[in-house]
This record gives sequence, structure tokens and C-alpha cells, in this order.
Amino acid sequence: MKVIDVYVECEVLTVRLQLGPRSRTSVLETLVLKAVDAGVTTMQGLADLFGLTPRLMVDLLGDLWRTQRVFFEFDEFGAETIQLSPLAADELAKLPEGQAIDAALSIPDTEDVLLDTLTGRVLPLTAGRFAPGRANLVVTRSPQDWTAANVEPDALAAALNRSLERRKDTGLDGDMQVLQAYLAPKDLTKAAFTKFAPLSVQAGVDGGRLVVRVVDKSLPSNVQLQAESRLQLLVETQSKSAFVQALRGAADQVADRRDDIHQDLAGFVVAAGSLVHTAPANRRRDHDRTASRADNLVARVHDMAERQMSITVVRTSEEHRTAIVALIDAAAKQVVISVPWLKYHGGIESYVDALKRAVRRGVEVTVLWGIDRDEGPLDTRVIDALHDVERVRLASGGTGAVRYDRAQPAHVHAKVVLVDDRQALVTSKNFASHGTHAEVGLVVRAADDTPAPVIDELLEWAHQTSPNYDHACAIIRDRNVFGDRSRALPHVVPPRPEFAEELDAAPEDATSVSLWSRSWATFGASLANSVSEMEPVVGVVRDHFHSYLLWDGLGAARSRVLISSDQFSAAVVNDGFVERIRQCLRRGANVALVYRRTHRQLDDDECLQKLRALADATVREGVGKLIIIHDEQNHAKILIIDDEAVVGSYNFLSFEGRSGAGRRKQRSEISLRVLSSALADDISRPMLGDQWATWSGDMRRTVAAPRDIVRGQVDIAATRVLAALRKTGSSFDPKEIVAACRPLPSPFDVADVLAECGASDNELTRLNAAMYSFTEQGGADHLRWGRLLFGSLWTGRDWRSAYAVRLALPDDGAPVSVLLSAAATAFGAPSLAKLIASASEKDYRALCAYASADLLLNSGGDLVEPVELLAEFASDASVQAFAAAAVAHVTTRGQLPVQALRARAATVRMEAVSDEIWDGVRTPLTAFERYDPNCANGNATKDYLVRDAGPLAVLRDIVERKDAARLETWTSDNGTNEGHWLDDATRAAKQPLLTDNRRKSMLIKSSALLRAVRRATNDLRALSPITDRAITGDELAEIDAIAEHARQLRESLPAEPCYELAVWALEKLTTVVRGDADV
Repeated sequence: MKVIDVYVECEVLTVRLQLGPRSRTSVLETLVLKAVDAGVTTMQGLADLFGLTPRLMVDLLGDLWRTQRVFFEFDEFGAETIQLSPLAADELAKLPEGQAIDAALSIPDTEDVLLDTLTGRVLPLTAGRFAPGRANLVVTRSPQDWTAANVEPDALAAALNRSLERRKDTGLDGDMQVLQAYLAPKDLTKAAFTKFAPLSVQAGVDGGRLVVRVVDKSLPSNVQLQAESRLQLLVETQSKSAFVQALRGAADQVADRRDDIHQDLAGFVVAAGSLVHTAPANRRRDHDRTASRADNLVARVHDMAERQMSITVVRTSEEHRTAIVALIDAAAKQVVISVPWLKYHGGIESYVDALKRAVRRGVEVTVLWGIDRDEGPLDTRVIDALHDVERVRLASGGTGAVRYDRAQPAHVHAKVVLVDDRQALVTSKNFASHGTHAEVGLVVRAADDTPAPVIDELLEWAHQTSPNYDHACAIIRDRNVFGDRSRALPHVVPPRPEFAEELDAAPEDATSVSLWSRSWATFGASLANSVSEMEPVVGVVRDHFHSYLLWDGLGAARSRVLISSDQFSAAVVNDGFVERIRQCLRRGANVALVYRRTHRQLDDDECLQKLRALADATVREGVGKLIIIHDEQNHAKILIIDDEAVVGSYNFLSFEGRSGAGRRKQRSEISLRVLSSALADDISRPMLGDQWATWSGDMRRTVAAPRDIVRGQVDIAATRVLAALRKTGSSFDPKEIVAACRPLPSPFDVADVLAECGASDNELTRLNAAMYSFTEQGGADHLRWGRLLFGSLWTGRDWRSAYAVRLALPDDGAPVSVLLSAAATAFGAPSLAKLIASASEKDYRALCAYASADLLLNSGGDLVEPVELLAEFASDASVQAFAAAAVAHVTTRGQLPVQALRARAATVRMEAVSDEIWDGVRTPLTAFERYDPNCANGNATKDYLVRDAGPLAVLRDIVERKDAARLETWTSDNGTNEGHWLDDATRAAKQPLLTDNRRKSMLIKSSALLRAVRRATNDLRALSPITDRAITGDELAEIDAIAEHARQLRESLPAEPCYELAVWALEKLTTVVRGDADV
């Protein structure tokens, strides 16, 4: 979509701050306090002791006095003595040896900053401008805007410290930091003036709806999502405003879909896998870009980790009553209740006793009620009940309170109970009025002593929704009032891969390049694993943003959609909605619609007939299934898109939620948005009953293969080991290898990773030798490294060295000395027969199996005679059959065609994944073909590109034919500079070059397309088979027969140490036949 700069109005605030040294400790102040404690109690004595002028010592003592570390005493003659305060004495007593106390120096100052009213960020004054670039692209102000009263002192201090770090022009050479920051009292009510901060967004029109994406790189990903939600809310509620109209006028006609976290992580892993094809000169650049992308993903995952909550689903009236009473009884300081209808019988009477118990404990209760501002005052019986609660509070002398507005409704449709900053109930049930319908509500709870951003958002919503200003201000929103909230939920970030210097020049097939790519892929997969192991991740959905989620979800769903609503209305389920459902079904996603009643009988019945016809058509077409359920007991409001569930008060099938006059525009809705496949299943299963299995189907989740954090540590350790192994001569230090491996839970994993990444036999042997040499002798690890060293020498055909290592290892049943002597002395020579004459049957089987596999993988024919000789001594039929098959194949065809087998396997893999790669080109190509440049030379350029035999017409043919070889040629012919490519096309169309915003707009489209083509070319190249010859069907059948012999022999070999090398060779052979590895 097109990138547009919008402008956020920022308030200029004056901050009062205290500056202190960046180094928090002061050695000099510590020594002065120790001197005072030792008896030097005069200013002059201290100045002489430390060689300072009296003036400097007076200033230092003044700082110590202000921090209450020293005080001054005067005798009857006015003589002054300096004494340590109890605070300073305690500090010195607890101070570790060699440490210093915190510095006492502080300098008061003031500074102006900007408050971003859209996101709440605190920015330096230079980040804003006095006038916006375009007046009609200034973001409309709303009651949800951030104000000075919302800004926390910690956020002010952090922002000012960043400003000091950038400027370093304070006259203190950047050695100062902000110790404390707070707003001047006048700024808590009104800002002095405003400035405007630019914000980069994308805008697109999707099915008539305007979609806004925030793409500003200066924002963390969680702040981007917050800003995006606010802007989308403005689009939905104020569609006639000048700002929204200007956005719509500048928007593209095709809206891009935002990937969810699983898709983003899977895409990251795929991109990391393609790093092996990066040209050496571009590797450092791509490493930095990958690191930046990783930072955004880490920020998103961190935000998700903070929003983990435990969840309980409540459905029946009794479950709701029990849950609400338990919530009120658990409150320590505050309860906030929101209901659209507040009745006595069947409503508030069920909770009066719990409320009385709460106010006796000092709990403050706030009640928001009423869906319609014309509803009138509260029922007198409700007022009497709440008065009873207040009388109990007064009688008990407690500090609690009951706050509600008798006459003024809050205009809420939200059904919410908030308890302190720990728990909340969000439900579809009108629990303060009588009702027995089927409902769904969620009770969510944050972990003890942790921040709870979800509850914070709900409390802020209650503050903004309350119709009574005094009651709104009384709602406690500072989480610190409820207790210590400094404990963070455990969330481990995988270690970041390092960039090795040799990557600047290493060839594509180098081990270091493979390990670099693998490390980034493991990083992404570890993050994906972290996400998959999270508790349910919860967010808050407000008001008309529900409508956006519904529309966007129907366009993005991959597997399943469930929409449940009290009413069914043609105001929502119109022709555009039906078409959206049809598109969902065509993608193979199953859709279920559940409703209780229609809104207007005649109009709604017509829409239902269209949907039922569509449901019948999908049965014939064999695409996704459409299920329509009319349940007269249903009152639940639910939206499920794949693994995400939205549960709350919003009627998705009857409340259109777009801008309009009167009640529709104003009433407040609240739902919880939960990412959890288990919760989505738990909610949907009772609603759909017997049709649940049909609807749920097989979830096609786009996730990366799980890997744990330890695997990332292993990859990084392997990178360091490889760098050490590449050193030669005196620069090679085996202790570097040991230092990299020892911190790992299993250092042996490093050897496995290096082997998988293509490390040479020599490198693996040196690794094993280093670890064997420096591991404690006699231990299990020492023996295992010795066995690995023996194995690497054996498989590397260094027979004599292997024999020497074997002699140093304990005799635990490994291949006996006779067999090793045979290999070390005359492997393949006539004397072999004499040397093995006294060997055991186990030796024959082990050596014959190993030699037969070696014959197929590495030898041209020099091992034929030894294999035949060993087979004669081995009486085992499976060994003889395998040896005979190996000799026959090598004699007639030579060794196995390893590259051809790899090519065959790659072809199978490519067929499985290439469709997704081609779709990655098809989407931006279609977007460019539909794009309207809106100018003469732009139209001519586009006509040249898409006409017959034009570059994009050729590309379209390539994509439709899925011709990877032609795509490679097209990519090479069209270069890598998107600007030059567009200019060349304009010249070829015999038009003047595009300029200004027209060129920028067209360049965005063409750049997206060309980048997608290059990415697809790299991905297809990675899948493309590389072979030196074809493999015939007869030869393939013969190889499959050999593989079957190897499998049978592998199964027949006992699990004894003497057969380990034979087993290794047979498994290696099987892997090669599958095309999964080189020799």
C-alpha cells in the first residue's frame, strides 16, 4: 500500500528534572564519609586531607547534607563539627569492600518535551514541527488521546535520558543523566502550545472500507499496533472527518493483509534460510537487516509475554453469578462494574451481600450503567440497594465507597467487572438484569506482582467512559497503588547470532555461511517456540474496532471462522458481507454463523436465503464449508478467526459499528481478544455441537519448526568453535574451543551442528581432539569425546591414528584390535586375509557392513575384492546379501549418484512448497496491474510494462507457467535498482521521467514487485536440484533395493558397541539414498 505521512498533534510540556552523574557511584564522597567517621570533622581538615579548595569541599558537603548523609553541630562558641547521619553510617557498614556509595550530586533543570497524544510517547522538542506538511492529514483529536495526567515519571526520565545521550550538549560532556523528572503543575491541566510529529502510515481501500497500517520504523512494534488501533477507530467512527476523507483520497484500492505473529516468524525462518545465497559483499548488510527485523519480532513477542493471563470460561447464569461474587470477594481496593441494564430482581440483588463485604474491607466500588442516554434515572429499588451498601460502609467506619450516577447513564453496552489491577470478567451476559440465554464470558487473571496491561487498559476505558467527572477521577489507575508490580513474567530471548569476519569473503558452500544462516533460522524458530508455549495472550477491543476486526478477519482467515451474535441484521450481512464469506470459502476456510433472532424479518430473510444458497453451493464445489445455525437460546457475542477469539458485548451480525448519528455512534463496547487455539476450541465446541468437527477441520497453522533456546546457544557456540578451528599454526588454541563448548548443557551438540552444516572431517577431528584433551580424564565425557575422536579418524580412513586412539580407550567391546590392525596395516591388500584369520564373527559382520557401505559411497572399485573376501568369512545372510548388492552395483554402474539423488529429493520438496513462493510474486504483480498511476506518463509507462511482450507480461507468463529458469533470467535482465528500472521503462515508453509524488507512488509498487521477484528467485534457487547426470528408473529401482538391504541389515545388527561404526555407515547410506545429505 502507499506510504503516507500523517501528523500527530503533540502537546509541549515543561519537565522539571534532577540531573546527576552518569556514573551512579562517587569514590570521593565515599572517602569523605569514611574520613568523617574516622574523626576528621571539620571542613578545613577535610579540604587539607584531600587537597581540595575550601569552596569545593563546601559544595561536596552541601550535596551530602541534602541527601541526609551528614549534619552539622555547633558548640557554645559557634565552632562547627561535621557528623555522620545514621543513614550514612548504615550505608558505610553495609558497603562491600572496594565499592562506593551512590553519588549525592544533583542539579535542578527544566526542559520542554513533546507528548504524542496518539501513542503516549514522550519525544524531544526537535521531533516536532510547528506546522503540519498537510493540514487535512492532521490526526483528529479524540477523548481517548493521551494527556499530561497519563504520563508516568519513569517515561519522562527515560525520554530525557535518550535526549541527553543524543545531544551531549549540556555543558557536562554527556556525563549527566536524569535522576528524577516530573511535570510542572501548570502542565497537568493545559499545554503551553502544540507541535506536530510526522507518522508514516499505509492506507488502502478493501471492499469499500479504509484500512490503515502504521509502518513508521521509529516506533516499536507494540506501539505501532497501538497507533494503528487508534487510527482505525477514527476511520470507523469519524468517516466524514477531513482527516479520514484525505486518507481515503490518497489510499490504494487494494489493501495488504497484515501477517499474524506465526506467519511473521515462519517468514523470518524462511528468509534466514535463504541467507546462504547472499552475495559475500551483501552479507553484512543482510545481517544488519535481519537483526533489525529480529528486534521488531522480539518486541512483539515481549509485548505478548506481558499480556499472558490465565482464563476461565463462564457460560450459565449460575456460573456468572458465582464468578462475580468471587471476584468482588477477592477485591482489595477497587471494583468497577459496567452493565447496560441495571435491575434489582435477578440483577443487583444477587451481588448486594458481596458488595457489603467489600466496602467493609475498604474497597471502592464504581458502577457504570445504562445503554441509552434517554433511559432516565435508576430504578428506586436499585438505588435503595446501593444505599444499603453505603450504609454498611458508614456503619463499619471503613474507607470504602460506592459511586454511581443516579440520573446520568454511561451509555455502555459493555458487560464488565474489574477487580483491582488483577482480575476482570468480560462477558456477553447482562448479569445485572434477568436473562437465561446461552452466554460466553471470560474471567481473566494476571500473575501475582506483575504488570497487567490488559487491566490497565480496561481501567483507562472505565475512566474515559464514566459520565461523572468526579467518579472518573476516583477510579484508581496507578498500578503501584495496588502493590509491587515489578516482577516480570519469565520470557527468555534467544541469543542473537554473531557476524563472523570470514563471512565477508567465504564461498556460498562454506560451513561458516551455512552456520550463519542456520543460526538466524534457529533464532526465529526459538521465538516461535516461545510463542507456542505461552499462556493465552489477551488484548482489549473497544467500540467500533470490532467491525474492523470482523472485516479484516474474513479477509485473512486461513482455516476457520465463527461469528456468533444475538441478532442477525441486513445492515451488516449485506451483499459485500456475503461476497467476503464466499472469498473465505474459496480459500478453503470453514465459516459458521450462529444467531438467535433476526432484526427486521423481511430484509433479513432475504440475506439468509443468499447465505443458505451459498452454503448449498459450497457442498457441490468442494471448498470450505458454510454452517448456519439459528439457536433461539444464543446470546453469546463471539468472533473466532483461526486461533484467535474475540469475546464480549459486540453483536457482530447486527451492529454495523460504522459512523452515524445518535446512539449507534456513541455507545461503548468492550471485548477481549485472545490468542489461544485451546480457548477457541473450548468456546466453539459447545456452540456448534455435532458440526464442530466439520467446522474445525485441520488447522493449517503457519508456524516455524520448534527449537528451544539452548539450540540457539549451540549454534552460536558452533560459530565460535568454527572460527577457532580456522586458525592455523601458533594462532590455533584448543582452549578457545573448550571455552565455547563448556557452558552448554551438552557440548556434544556442537559437533552435531558442525557436521550438519558441512564441516570437514579434519575440522570435526580437531574439535574432538581438543575436547578429548581438555576434558577431565576418566569421566564419562572424556570417554565419549575419545569415542567421537576414534570414530572421526576411522570414518576419515586415518586407520593408524584410529588404532592409536583405540588403544588409549578402555576395552568396552568396541571393534577389537585384530579388525583395527587389518584396517591400519593393509586395508584392501592381500595380507588382509591373514590378518583377519583369527578375527571373530562380530568383526567380520562389522567390517563387511562398513566396507560395503564405503564401497557404495566413496570407492570406485578398489574395495570390491576386500568386500567379497569379508563376505566369505561372514556367515550372516543379511550381510552377504548387502555385500553382494553393493559389489554388483559398483561393478556395473559405479558408486552411488549422490548428486542425482539429492536432485530427485529436491524436486519433490520443491513441488510441495513452490506454490507459496510463486504466490509471493503473483500478489504484488496483480497489485501493480490494477494500480492506477493517475497521470499520462505514468499510464504510458504502465502500458509499456504490461503490454504483450512487455516486461511484466513476460513475468506474468513466467509466473503462470512456474518456470524457475526463466524467472532467474528475468531477474538478471531487470537488475536490482528499482529506480533505474522504472526510469528505463518510462524512457522505453517515450515519456518524460516521472517526478514528485507520482514517481514515489509508482516506485513503491514497482519496488515491492521487484523485491518479491528477487526473493522468489533466491528461494527457488535454494530448492532447485543440482546434478551432474540424470538417474534412470532401472537404476533407481536398483538403489531402492540396496537401501532395503541396508535397512534389513541395520535392523539385524545387535545394539553392541562393536557394531556402532557399521550402524553409522548404514544410516549414512540410507540418508544419502533419500537425498538428504552429501557423502
